[in-house]
Amino acid sequence: MVIRNAEWAWRDRSKAGMLAGSMEVNKIRHTGSLR
Repeated sequence: MVIRNAEWAWRDRSKAGMLAGSMEVNKIRHTGSLR
């Protein structure tokens, strides 16, 4: 049970990290195209 919870927590964290990373890339790409 603990392992499953840890796996879900890691999966959520990685998903959030990927989401934030893609948002940062989009932001940089958008500002770069505007410049």
